[in-house]
Amino acid sequence: MNTRQASVALVFLAVCSVLSAQATRVELFGIVRDPAGLPVSGAEVQIRNVDTSVSAETTSDSAGLYRFVALLPGSYEITARKEGFSLLKRS
Repeated sequence: MNTRQASVALVFLAVCSVLSAQATRVELFGIVRDPAGLPVSGAEVQIRNVDTSVSAETTSDSAGLYRFVALLPGSYEITARKEGFSLLKRS
């Protein structure tokens, strides 16, 4: 079985929104793409708060899109993985 070994590239945007008058939360969303720029569906995407180690996971959809909501502001590490691709980690 031939699997292509390529890095998964992440493109992401962060948008801050206020969920209540007392608390600010962050929404982070983006798209997982392969080196050719094509979307990667079914990639496991994990986000981890560097300070608290609290993490969440999601899977990219058919368009390669992923989304995390209601995150506390802070520094995060994002990891994307899918069989046949190299693991990608960004801070």
